[in-house]
Amino acid sequence: MPLDPDIASLLARAKESGAPALEQMTVEQARAAAQGLPRMQRPSEPVASVDAFEIRSADGTSIPLRIYRPHVDTTAPLPMLVYAHGGGWIRGTLDQYDSPCRALANAGRCLLIAVDYRLAPEHQYPLALHDVYAALAWAREHASELGGDAARLALGGDSSGGNLAAAGALMARERGGPRLAHLLLFWPPLDHACSAASYREFATGYMLSTAAMRMCWDYYLPDAQAGDEPYASPLRARDLSRLPQTTVITAEYDPLRDDGETFAARLAAAGVTTRLVRLPGMIHAALHMDGIAPAAHRVFDEAGAALRHAFARD
Repeated sequence: MPLDPDIASLLARAKESGAPALEQMTVEQARAAAQGLPRMQRPSEPVASVDAFEIRSADGTSIPLRIYRPHVDTTAPLPMLVYAHGGGWIRGTLDQYDSPCRALANAGRCLLIAVDYRLAPEHQYPLALHDVYAALAWAREHASELGGDAARLALGGDSSGGNLAAAGALMARERGGPRLAHLLLFWPPLDHACSAASYREFATGYMLSTAAMRMCWDYYLPDAQAGDEPYASPLRARDLSRLPQTTVITAEYDPLRDDGETFAARLAAAGVTTRLVRLPGMIHAALHMDGIAPAAHRVFDEAGAALRHAFARD
C-alpha cells in the first residue's frame, strides 16, 4: 500500500528541513538528534510503577535497568519481557524509550525490564549482547522478588535491540538457558552485509538509509570478520531450531524489512512457531511515531496480542 499519509508528511518535512542525514553525523550529533524521539510519541501511558535497578555484566560493569509494572488487576506473579532498545547500537536511552516501554508493558500485561546496555563505538560487539544476556539471567534469578514469573520470560527488542534479542535467544539456547517463552523482534538488522533487496529498494528517502545502517554496523563491529559470527549476524546461524516461538514485526518501507522477514521464514522452516506481521505504509522505528501517525500504534496492539498469547500458552 502507499505510505501512510502522516508518515509521508513526516518524511516531506524532514526533507525540507535540510537536516543532515544520519550517515553524515558524528556519533555525538546522532545521539543529540535522538533526543527528539519523544516528540513523535504519544503521551506516556500510566503504569502501576517504574523502578530502577543496577546489575553487573559478565565483566563486572554496572548495567542500569528500568522495570515497568503494568496496570493489571492481579496479585499473581506477572510474565516478564526483557527489552533492548534500538538506536543502531550507538544511541538510545531509557528516557527516550520510556513511553514505548510503558505501552508495551501495558499491552503485554507483563513486567518490562528495559536494559541500558553499553553503546558503540566506545563499547563494541559483543559487549552489548553480554549486557542483554546478563539482564535476562538476572530476571530469571530474581523473578520472585520482582513479582515476576520465571517460567514466563520473554526477550525482545527493536532495530539494533532486535538484533541483540535474536542473538540473545541464540546464546540462551547454546548455554542451556534461561528458557524463553517468546522472542519479540521489531525490524531487526540481522546480517551485516546489508545485501537484501529491501536495502536497495528503500536505500534513501525513508528516514533510515542503507548508508546509515552500514555506518552503524561499522561502529558496532570491531572488524568485518566479526560480522560473520551468528551472535553479530543471526541470519548467519546455520541452525535456527529450538528457538522460542517468535513474533517478527516489520515495516513495509524499511531497508531492514527483508532481514526480519527472511529470519521469520527460516525460523518457520526450522520448526519454530513463528508469526510475521508487516505493518503497511510504515517506516523504520514506527513505534516512536504514534504521536504523529495514529496508525503506527498498531505496533503495540500486535506486540501486546503476541505476548499475551505466548504467556497464556506457556
